[in-house]
Amino acid sequence: MRRTFLFLLASLLLSVSLTSLVSSAGEPAPFSDYREIPLNRILFPRIGAPALAEPGSKFEAFVAWVAEEVPDPDVASWSASLESLYSEAGSYALTVESQDFTGDSWRLVLALPGDVQPGLYNLTLFAGGVRYVEPNSVYVLEPGQSSLRVAVTTESHFSLRRAPGDVAFRESFVDVLNTAQALGVDAFIHLGDLLGNVYDEETFAAFYRLLVRSRVPVFLVQGNADWDTVEHDKYYWDKYLGPIMRYRAEYLWITVEAMNTDTGRVSDELLDRVEADLEGAETPVKILIVQYPYWQNSPNAQERLPGILTEANVTLVLFGQDGTDEVLEPPDRAVLHIAPKTTHRAVSGGFRLLEISKSGRVRYWDESVPNGLLNVSYLQPNDGSSESMAVRVEYGVSDRDYGLSMFEEDGSLVLTLPVLLKDVGREISVEGADVAWQSRRGGKVVLLLRVEVPPGGDLTVKVLQGEDSIPPTITVYPDVVVKKATLYYDLSDVGLGAESVEFYYSEDNSSWTPCPVKVVEEHPLHYIEATRPVMYYKAVVRDAAGNVGTYYGQIEFPDLGPTQTT
Repeated sequence: MRRTFLFLLASLLLSVSLTSLVSSAGEPAPFSDYREIPLNRILFPRIGAPALAEPGSKFEAFVAWVAEEVPDPDVASWSASLESLYSEAGSYALTVESQDFTGDSWRLVLALPGDVQPGLYNLTLFAGGVRYVEPNSVYVLEPGQSSLRVAVTTESHFSLRRAPGDVAFRESFVDVLNTAQALGVDAFIHLGDLLGNVYDEETFAAFYRLLVRSRVPVFLVQGNADWDTVEHDKYYWDKYLGPIMRYRAEYLWITVEAMNTDTGRVSDELLDRVEADLEGAETPVKILIVQYPYWQNSPNAQERLPGILTEANVTLVLFGQDGTDEVLEPPDRAVLHIAPKTTHRAVSGGFRLLEISKSGRVRYWDESVPNGLLNVSYLQPNDGSSESMAVRVEYGVSDRDYGLSMFEEDGSLVLTLPVLLKDVGREISVEGADVAWQSRRGGKVVLLLRVEVPPGGDLTVKVLQGEDSIPPTITVYPDVVVKKATLYYDLSDVGLGAESVEFYYSEDNSSWTPCPVKVVEEHPLHYIEATRPVMYYKAVVRDAAGNVGTYYGQIEFPDLGPTQTT
């Protein structure tokens, strides 16, 4: 009878809200209630709210009870490990020092071994026949590490839509994340509006997959465009990324408190919880991350937060609305406030670099790193599905530092490029980089490549298995509005990756003229202005190995009359 009652209770809780999460000491969980069960059942830490640890340290993990998967919670005995293809051992067993079942979840205290290699890990939990894995949710620092190098950005407005701004936003964000990863920052903080007012699950799943293949821990907080999805009763953020309203990531010597500010509106209930989090945190460094400036549109936050920040000895507030790229210091604000640029644009967008020390010192620079100065692009998905890979590195010349000096040696920028390939059993060759580490395991080839790039020293790194002699391909998606067709496309290649495309148009399918280009959000879009009901296009696609593929198609313009093809 008790089992039946617990099963029904768990089903009800998971379909509505996980609301009673408490630790064994009766303290509230360090995150807000869930309205949807996480994809991987692990409530905390998450891929968007990771744990920071060091060899020999401890952290807490919370796991949702799903009765269909763990029928008897009283007899479940958890074991845990950290796993990464990029570590020498591949897997490190954790010690489960305690586990407490609270009625709808478990709270686990996990201890790391003293020999765990620093880096980013998946958290894997086992009980009976179930295995839960939260990717990239634990970042292990060097023993005694006393500072963090951090990249901060905002307002990526990521989506899968084929529209002028959306394509630019999506590609720019991917490059920003890859660039921060190549620098080797200890954390990547995104200050909201990750997604561009989207209501479909696939967009959240696609963003999640980007974070899964990244090698940098990512801290997320909701922005108003993300909250818009919640207001449409879609809780995909819960499922894929992390807690929606707030979380407290308190580890080692630093606490990151994330607070959802909606469109500047903050409830007193949320402020109460954030106040308790910040005042209860025992670390010498405390950071509050929000999107909206609390002094806009929220009288209660404007009145209460300055006092909360001061009383709790908060070190830094990061805010992201509109990407104002500014620094506000006391007495203008109660504590140091910093905003980055947005990732929006391929040239003028960017991210801020900070160095945060255990002493409470925050080292910052006047401006964000512009995308037009430094950009790292992978020409293939770096997820182990490709046989070969090319990585393009573009580094310009500037008389400003932007914080890049933290990553320089002898005047050159030192980058680390992680590469994950499908192992096809062929010899591997690397051009344009030094192999710092390499492994073959689990059907994958895993490499860490070291690149030294002087200012103005653009280059393409190539990792090949065998030869690359097959041309790339293209799929074109014409967007026709009356007599104008914008040419959206996807490139594909079985080798190093597609590098460029040129479009031509024709009235008769024999004589060709280059398509005009319109730049939207600093991203080029090719288009055709029709002069008859059927127009033809030619796409010439080149890959990083020099292979060329030429493809043809036609586009109908019904508004110009009946179609007659030649």
